[in-house]
Amino acid sequence: MTTLSQIQTLIETGNAENIKLAFQLGRSQNIPKKDIYKPWKKLVTFFRRQRISGILKAKTSEEKILALFSRKVFILDVTSDADYHPQTERPPILNITLDHLTPAFWKLCNLKALHLGEAYLEELPAEVKQLKNLEDFSLYACRLKRLPKELVELKNLKSLNLTHNNLKSIPANIDKLVNLEDLNLGHNKINVFPEGILKLTKLKKLKLDANSFKEFPLGLSNLENLEHFSYSSNKLKVLPESITKLKKLKKLDLSSNELETIPLSLAELPDLERINLSRNKLSSDQKKQIRERFQYCTIWGVS
Repeated sequence: MTTLSQIQTLIETGNAENIKLAFQLGRSQNIPKKDIYKPWKKLVTFFRRQRISGILKAKTSEEKILALFSRKVFILDVTSDADYHPQTERPPILNITLDHLTPAFWKLCNLKALHLGEAYLEELPAEVKQLKNLEDFSLYACRLKRLPKELVELKNLKSLNLTHNNLKSIPANIDKLVNLEDLNLGHNKINVFPEGILKLTKLKKLKLDANSFKEFPLGLSNLENLEHFSYSSNKLKVLPESITKLKKLKKLDLSSNELETIPLSLAELPDLERINLSRNKLSSDQKKQIRERFQYCTIWGVS
């Protein structure tokens, strides 16, 4: 005899055939549809109020759950209109809280992209680890104060955006996110460089703007695939020669620091396209030298 718990376990696999089988078993065991649907009802109601396509069109309980798990992307961001369709007149999503993101939400294991911009979260639940297929995770301005250690179990993550939060640290073992290519920790309250970042050898883009870093991260040259590095609005006084080991570097933002000089050998990086040195303490002579050496890339802050 199949129990309601077993039926829910089938649904949570996220597999369409298993979801259909779960409802078939429910009918054969005379388990009311409302009982099967109950864990998902509040979440579906929230998404329908936001007029999310697909979920809005679903009629039966089974169709609504199938629509939930068929989604690969949820853009729940007040600054985005990625789910907007003129005919639905979708209202803006405002004031999202963890109460809206019920326990059922974190079981949507087929999600590949999730953007939660400007939500009232403060922290993520440990259940975030259930989003095992997630590749793109944005938590822009979600008032986050801490991150759960379970975040590093999202092994498929390629992009992680944590900018404009209240983080003072990140998990020490962030290096477990071995597939990460894009990491944005800008505009937080981190003052000790997270050493685990230096083991993320697939990183192509790293943004650490507007924290409280005083020194350049030693060992950054380990990130041999890095193409875009942004370290603006910190308290950097010295840029080490080792930065020239980043042979694939294309874009470098060091604006709003306390630099008085930079290694002129940076000009020898073959792919360098753009440098921002605005609002530093470069002398007129240093600016002149930089203009003369960096003739093959765009450079700000040396006029």
